[in-house]
Amino acid sequence: MATTPTATATATVACPRCDRSVDAPVPGPGVEATPSPYRVAFGDHREVHCPAGHRVWVYYC
Repeated sequence: MATTPTATATATVACPRCDRSVDAPVPGPGVEATPSPYRVAFGDHREVHCPAGHRVWVYYC
């Protein structure tokens, strides 16, 4: 069974549609959060919404 990483910290990223700041959970220290306006079929990610209501997928490297 696959598990979802537990968020322990947050990172501030820019919404790719409007550049407004979004706080996104990150699974651990030293993990880089990369925002995307599109969802891809692989990789650890979370879905968040910016203050303007845009859906942002945040991927972790």
